[in-house]
Amino acid sequence: MSKNTDSPLIDFRELASKVRGEKFEWLIRSLAKNLGLSPVFSGRGPDQGKDLILTEYLQGAVSRVKITWLVSCKDFAKTGTSVSEKDLPQPGIKDKLEQHNADGFLLATTTTVSTGAKALLDGLDNSSRGFPHIQIWDQTELTTLLLNPKHHEVLKQFLPESYRRVKGLTTIEGALLEFRDQLPDTVINQIRNLIRPYSEVSLKGSTVWPYDSEMASIIDDVFVNLLLQKNVDEAAQITEGLNPEAFMALAESLLERFPNECFDYLYNVVTRHHSSDFRLNAFQLLAENYELSPEDNIELACCLDSSDTLEIFGDEIQYYIQSELVMNTPAYDCYSDLDQLSSHTEVESVMVESLIFDPDPPYRIAFKGDLRFEVNFNFAREPMGGTSLPGEFSGYFDRNGMFLEEVTVDIESFYGDSR
Repeated sequence: MSKNTDSPLIDFRELASKVRGEKFEWLIRSLAKNLGLSPVFSGRGPDQGKDLILTEYLQGAVSRVKITWLVSCKDFAKTGTSVSEKDLPQPGIKDKLEQHNADGFLLATTTTVSTGAKALLDGLDNSSRGFPHIQIWDQTELTTLLLNPKHHEVLKQFLPESYRRVKGLTTIEGALLEFRDQLPDTVINQIRNLIRPYSEVSLKGSTVWPYDSEMASIIDDVFVNLLLQKNVDEAAQITEGLNPEAFMALAESLLERFPNECFDYLYNVVTRHHSSDFRLNAFQLLAENYELSPEDNIELACCLDSSDTLEIFGDEIQYYIQSELVMNTPAYDCYSDLDQLSSHTEVESVMVESLIFDPDPPYRIAFKGDLRFEVNFNFAREPMGGTSLPGEFSGYFDRNGMFLEEVTVDIESFYGDSR
């Protein structure tokens, strides 16, 4: 699980949707609303496309002017192609403006505008004479807007991975973005990749855990080893010096800003830490925040204490044993013993009385325990009461599921009672 450092800071490819361009239209609508405009979608036209209309009010010294914008949204982020003349409204922009009684045309795109399309729009831009107004929100303009903290909720809603990258910016990177207009994006990205490993140490232990300087210093060491030196084993080893509360605060900070590195870190804590409490907490964080493979799930569970494994898997295993022995009794050897007690012995219920785990690393956990059968007797198809009988079971679970291997029942206890 590694981050793609070559991705742009704001990656509009996240906007992929079942209906092409629909998610981008909603982003523009939300962005316009944040800017104080009044966005509405008109009905679908003959081409089944929706037209977005924005209403803007300009307050002058003595008057208030209303401008109605017709917005055309073009999401070409997946292909990276620019908006060409043929992508603009047909038969013509002026015709569309008249159709909607609009005063201006706004082209919003996740890429750029071709030379031909730009020339066409520039030819229409007679805003100095009042009609029509022409504006372009291209990739650069939209990125600038979305980097504004005022619009971070929009960014978080529609581009969550990009939002995570933006929130992870350091002061140095933020200052670097001020030069976006002076430097090519490729240069900006190369500089960011160079400075990021050194600037990320601004995630300070004293910020994560301000209550104890010793704990804060250990957290700093974890950050340096995990984020700068990429030594996950050492980072997990250093964690031995943390108290449980500081560890949880550290883990939450990593989850928010560095989820890929956090996965590897928590995995190592589960498999290496001496404290069963730390191993359990790290396992629960992984299970709650990541999609673990069956192999990972079992391998990590093998590292937990038996009592912790019981807490996590106990209910599921007990339910499996009880339902399996009630619904599928003839599949097990205990059935022949039970059937000796009457012409037809029916298992009414099974209660697991004890459950013990025996890890068999890396991908198997054995279990065994005691149980009790509640059975009913039938003679010549007539019910004749029932009894309770003790028994034992053993089995295992692995990446393929849960399995009962052996189930025994002590029928001698029945004969002993009846004698």
